[in-house]
Amino acid sequence: KGGGNIRKVRDRTGARIIFPTAEDKDHELITVIGTEEAVAEAQKELEALIKSLDNIVEDFMIVDPKHHRFFVARRGQVLRDIADEYGGVIVSFPRTAAQSDKVTLKGAKDCVEAAKKRMLEMIEDLDAQVTMECVIPQKFHRSIMGPKGSRIQQITKDHNVQIKFPDREEQQQADASVQENGEANGEVKEPVDPTAPKKCDVIVLSGRKERCEAAVEALKALVPVTIAVEVPFELHRYIIGQKGSGIRKMMDEFEVNIQVPAHELQSDIISITGLASHLDRAKE
Repeated sequence: KGGGNIRKVRDRTGARIIFPTAEDKDHELITVIGTEEAVAEAQKELEALIKSLDNIVEDFMIVDPKHHRFFVARRGQVLRDIADEYGGVIVSFPRTAAQSDKVTLKGAKDCVEAAKKRMLEMIEDLDAQVTMECVIPQKFHRSIMGPKGSRIQQITKDHNVQIKFPDREEQQQADASVQENGEANGEVKEPVDPTAPKKCDVIVLSGRKERCEAAVEALKALVPVTIAVEVPFELHRYIIGQKGSGIRKMMDEFEVNIQVPAHELQSDIISITGLASHLDRAKE
């Protein structure tokens, strides 16, 4: 495509490759110039390319137009992934205006067959897709997402689901929600169900039912919890260390937050907050 394969052969071998022009008598003669070794290697690679071109096929499959957006969204990222995974197979979807369900695939025969099979699996997943809600207080969302959303990206990848976090609740909205229901600007507001989850706490997942359920459990496992550990007050200074170095080291090592009570309280209770899987190690 765009001479990319020929450029790769030139770069790898160092040979010059000259294709016939319209004026040349022999339109099937390709000239290779370079050292004996470079020419031999380039000839070998060119012959392999020609052989693979002989194996190129064009096939088609039927895809319901309602699923087209999934494949072509984000500048065709799904199609690029398919091409990378299946030997550069080119998948062409019809233009939206065409209202066609015919999708064309072009590439090596075995790669086209494998790509078709994978696309059919994706379509099966789309047809079996459900939407599920997971209620987790908004104050934990940042922690669940992890640095640059890394934890959510991993769950999305591991369970093959889509995860959408709600917009943050503005303080004004939060204040308004605790006011009594009544008339505002001449309108009567609907009573708010106190047991209903707030929109800002609802995370929406979509995918196969069993995968969404597993992803919900993975999300809940990322909610930080707090435990109280009883440590004799006189030992607190050893935990804190010089200028807090000891406690900082523990927090970094176990990925938790440790709160030691103020000295004047003389309390034996230390609070540890973090993922449940990290707390036991920190507690020890």
